[in-house]
Amino acid sequence: MNYVFGEDTIDMLLVEGIDPGTLLLILGHPGAGKTTFAVKMLYENVMRYHVKGVYISFAETKEKICSFMKRLNVDLKLAESKGLIEFIQMPTVAGKELLDVITSVLGKKIINEGYSIAVIDSITPLLNVVTTDEARAYLHTTLYNTMSSTKTLLILIADMPFAAETVDLKGLEFIADAVFVFKTRIEKGLIHRFIEIRKFRGRPIPAAEIPFSIDDGIGIRTLISPAYLRTPYTASTISYRDTCSDKLWDPILAGSYIGIISECNVIPPSILAMILRLIHSYGLYYGIVSFKEVPEALKNLLANIARVLKVPPHYILQKSVFIESLNPSAYSTQQVDAFLRSLLEQNVNVIIIHGAESLYLYHDPLHVDRILNSISIYAKSGNSVLIEFIDNIYTSTQLMRYNVIHRVQCLGDKVVHNVVRSRSIGVDLKSFTPISRIDDSMLIDCFEKHPIT
Repeated sequence: MNYVFGEDTIDMLLVEGIDPGTLLLILGHPGAGKTTFAVKMLYENVMRYHVKGVYISFAETKEKICSFMKRLNVDLKLAESKGLIEFIQMPTVAGKELLDVITSVLGKKIINEGYSIAVIDSITPLLNVVTTDEARAYLHTTLYNTMSSTKTLLILIADMPFAAETVDLKGLEFIADAVFVFKTRIEKGLIHRFIEIRKFRGRPIPAAEIPFSIDDGIGIRTLISPAYLRTPYTASTISYRDTCSDKLWDPILAGSYIGIISECNVIPPSILAMILRLIHSYGLYYGIVSFKEVPEALKNLLANIARVLKVPPHYILQKSVFIESLNPSAYSTQQVDAFLRSLLEQNVNVIIIHGAESLYLYHDPLHVDRILNSISIYAKSGNSVLIEFIDNIYTSTQLMRYNVIHRVQCLGDKVVHNVVRSRSIGVDLKSFTPISRIDDSMLIDCFEKHPIT
């Protein structure tokens, strides 16, 4: 039996888990997520394997840790009530007496009481009172040998000053089997978090640095590129079609990504009308995330278009799973990424991203491309249709994520739709037409000739 890390992506990357008897060092900046990761790891393993774990703290109280972790859906008091976790608040001890205290506590819990996992938060006070030789002798002779012989997983947390890349660990990094470094960076006034897998003895490290966020109800959410993930993708046989939308998009396969590039500074109502016709005809559930408008404005817009289509507005609005807005200037790209992924997890049929240009204006365009490319892959695995509204082409790689490129131009008093479709798996090659160009007036005529029934 190998232990897990308690975070799905890391467990997938390091698929063999972590062996009993391992010494894992978690090093990091203040507020970077060290304690969150260690406590979640402890909790997941004791609850999954029904082994006992002890959390030894030199700083945080049990009440404070339990309260914080409860927000992340980690019920430590439940584990404690089952006798699976014990919290020990260490007394303030000066000098080298710390060695004796830690040795005594660990010996009692591991050897006498059969605890399988131990967390020390943090080892820094101990390292500060011993020399390098003393630390190396103690850590290797006492801690490491004890853990190895008893097959106990020992997780040591160590503090690292802001902006530092390392700290004097008195040789601990050489003794540890694995070293994870939790780092923070401030970019454009916003915090970015990363996990660096600096060392893992006997294991390949497929991704050395992993961006992550800390989300309520979840905890640590890694934001790794889908290139590293086994994304479950199969060619979809689900498609949606409508007499009017077929003029531009043909049947829309589930998993498609439609990029609507409007150069008119506004979104023609005809496009939203096409989307609402599909939603109403198939009873699809949808979600909207806007980086420009507040939810109430979007709801009013949908209601108005529904009335034009002679559909009761509540028929359309009740199919929305979420209508959210996010100010991109107030969040890092990591937080935006995590936010979008959390919405995808709700498994809706159609996801509309509105005002994507705001992401490019406030953040590094290449980072935005990476986020939206990742989102497109996740959408395919869940058979969702992604529809993105944006006002321009911002990078040379932007168009790569779209299956359908729908460019809207305002030529004098005319609105013209230009559509290029990529050939997708499941498309009938004989009937496939890659390019369409029609006036907006033709769409409006279609709506009038083919009303929703």
